[in-house]
Amino acid sequence: ATEIRIGASGKYALCVTNKDNATGIADWRGEIEWVMLNRGTKAAPYLPYGGQEYAAKVEINGQLRLLPLTAPLWDGDRVESSVLAEDGGRISRERHAQKMLVLDGTENFYQDAEVNNWFVVADNQIPFARSTYQCGVCSHYPWAQANWMSEDHVVFVGINEASGHYVAFKDSSYSTAAEFKAHLAAQYAAGTPVTVVYELAEEETYTHEAVELNGRDGRFVLRAEGELSADLRMAEERAGGLADGRSRSWLLADQLVIADGGTLWIYDGERVKPASEGAYVPTLTIGKGPKAGGQEFEGINLIQPKFTEQFLGTAADKAYQLSLAPLDAAAVTVELLQSDGSWRELAEGSDFSVDRTAGLVTFTAAPGVSPVSGQDNVKITAAGTMEGYADRINRCDIGALFGVSGAADRLFLSGYAGLPNYDWYSGYNDPTYWDDGAYAVLGQSDSAIVGYSIVSARLAAHKDGREADRSVVVREGNLQNNKPAFPIVNTLQGEGAAAKWAFGYLANEPLFLTRLGVYAVTSQDITGEKISNLRSFYLNGALLSERG
Repeated sequence: ATEIRIGASGKYALCVTNKDNATGIADWRGEIEWVMLNRGTKAAPYLPYGGQEYAAKVEINGQLRLLPLTAPLWDGDRVESSVLAEDGGRISRERHAQKMLVLDGTENFYQDAEVNNWFVVADNQIPFARSTYQCGVCSHYPWAQANWMSEDHVVFVGINEASGHYVAFKDSSYSTAAEFKAHLAAQYAAGTPVTVVYELAEEETYTHEAVELNGRDGRFVLRAEGELSADLRMAEERAGGLADGRSRSWLLADQLVIADGGTLWIYDGERVKPASEGAYVPTLTIGKGPKAGGQEFEGINLIQPKFTEQFLGTAADKAYQLSLAPLDAAAVTVELLQSDGSWRELAEGSDFSVDRTAGLVTFTAAPGVSPVSGQDNVKITAAGTMEGYADRINRCDIGALFGVSGAADRLFLSGYAGLPNYDWYSGYNDPTYWDDGAYAVLGQSDSAIVGYSIVSARLAAHKDGREADRSVVVREGNLQNNKPAFPIVNTLQGEGAAAKWAFGYLANEPLFLTRLGVYAVTSQDITGEKISNLRSFYLNGALLSERG
């Protein structure tokens, strides 16, 4: 039988009583096996010991977090995580100067041939200690002293030229290594494994997934058991000047596009920059004569002022008229086609002059006809800012990815207060090109677009409640004359969306909030006349009582 007794010192002790009522731990040292303690007066079913998981407790801003550990921390050990990591990496790292061996009887123990009752585990399973015969800690055996050859029931770590590195136990209770290993296995199964801790020659390191140390306001309050040190680093600023408010973002062509209502930003994985910086320069006209004509090729880019025009030169004409005027003070680039197909850049002042008010480029000598028949031989790139054009894109704060046949390869944007019922779409996989003709006007100007949903490969634009007869405008994407087009295929009646930030998806079903509750736009609605799918029926009692 077993029982817990409280001694004179006030400490608990496990006592074992045999059938003759003789008690004492010492006499039963080799026979106490398969012990399991449980709370209460009723014995629980026996459960073998399955090992133990370790973690370091850290309190972050009042919230308890656990940093996973491979082994417990001892003197000289330390754990780092997230912002505590020395190299700033996104991992949780534990460093151990002490080694803890938990023995389960499967180790490669052998019995020393020279000294009876010495049981040694071979060096291929034991990490090297800092020194020979060093002091350590053991759960079941005291550490051997100077006269270890004559001691019993002791343990030490050593290095031998013949046998290498080892941990050795001396216990006369067992006559063979097999008996000693059976004892270790029983102690492990009982949940009281024989454990040895000693100082390592080289530090061991283990890594885990990072534990996030969140603090939106930049303040951290850290508490932990034992010594705690924190090396907090300032966050790296990737961009300044973003609007002080909520923003939205989309991943398009491996770039993160951010709309904050003030500027359209792009993060390419290295830096954040305005979409206008290095934006696409469209070619407005091709095959143009020196004075006029030609074929329209691309539209003006709303977010940046540069444009290119290509001309078929003549032998006599020196003056070439651009489509836009006046021009900005920025440099004008002029290139001439060479017979080998390359382009040669000319210099302003010596090769040509520019009347920026009239948008006129005059050559010192006529460029002549093209050296390649039928191919433009004069290319002029200039800049002409159109007031208010960039705001149409930069001041948008809502959007969706959509494209031809429902592909997510263009960005649709809206939310510009100056044109609340307009939206614009970008170039194919290019958030830096916003053709001035790539837009739509949806409904009345006093009813704003407030959000988007994707339904059955169609784009649903939601309007506010000021236009009940067309609260949702549905478009599809297709090609017309090899150019993208997004015609309206239906308009739905119903309550308008309540706010820009009141959209979401549940089980692939687009939801939006109205003054009458949460509604869904389904594939059946796309071909119907009105929205009828209320999804918050059981919540409306509380939901509709909310103010705002």
